[in-house]
Amino acid sequence: MYWEEDIKRELAYLDEIFQKRHLVTTEFAEQPWLTVNGHKMLNLASNNYLGYAGDKGLKKAMSDAVMTYGIGATASRLIVGNHSLYEKAEKALVNWKKAEAGLIINSGYNANLGIISALVPRNGFIFSDKLNHASIIDGALLSRAKLQRYRHNDMNHLENLLKKVPLESRKLIVTDTVFSMDGDFAKLEDLVKLKEQYNALLMVDEAHASGVYGKNGEGYAHFLDLQDKIDIQMGTFSKALGSFGAYVTGKQWLIDYLKNRMRGFIYSTALPPAILGAITAAIEKVQQDTERRALLQQHALFFRKALT
Repeated sequence: MYWEEDIKRELAYLDEIFQKRHLVTTEFAEQPWLTVNGHKMLNLASNNYLGYAGDKGLKKAMSDAVMTYGIGATASRLIVGNHSLYEKAEKALVNWKKAEAGLIINSGYNANLGIISALVPRNGFIFSDKLNHASIIDGALLSRAKLQRYRHNDMNHLENLLKKVPLESRKLIVTDTVFSMDGDFAKLEDLVKLKEQYNALLMVDEAHASGVYGKNGEGYAHFLDLQDKIDIQMGTFSKALGSFGAYVTGKQWLIDYLKNRMRGFIYSTALPPAILGAITAAIEKVQQDTERRALLQQHALFFRKALT
């Protein structure tokens, strides 16, 4: 069959250029030292920045939620999957982020895919940093809006692109706050100025900043005291907060609209109760973990210096 032979050739080519992916079984990946094929190795590959994935308190919160609410949500949130733990977790989220409203979503990828494709129509424009995460790019492509990718952190290039678009058109500027590959930061102050000047919405992905930056771990936008000037904040619970799932915060109209138009939210089964128990516990814990955030920065500084 043509399809089979064509796909096999593609796999053989990926293998030849050392880009064919394989799954490797690991044990104790939530710990500083993990095991791969019986070998003990230092874990420098996870996003478990604060060590929460193995935290005893979060484990207990998950266990308690399972014993009280069962294993699965049984349906999407708009049917019967919106169990009471969601209300508790989203209240904790809104208080933590000091936001008007918030929504918990099944994963970071699903969140970016759904938020962007729901907000921007076909005749709209999306301005995306060239080093943004794949989920942002895929959300922009799914929206069928006109995608404009500006050079990484190049505000002059972004402004030149914005100038070419009618002021009254629907425009979204979207960026990671901490870029996942290089570890550098978005120029949020400049992005806020440009979004105000050119009548755009600004969306930030705080996946790698949530729990790490800000007085209470709220993220990089809060660290710069720009949270009230950014329209959409998205982030995950699967990295520094050690659990699973994602969030979006913003004005009430934004959250109401996403509940009605975000297909990934409408048509996905809700998160299991155990995950929501861990999310709530992690949000409460991270706000008190100033010392652990400081230790993380010390470790990072030591490691960078040692490498040089």
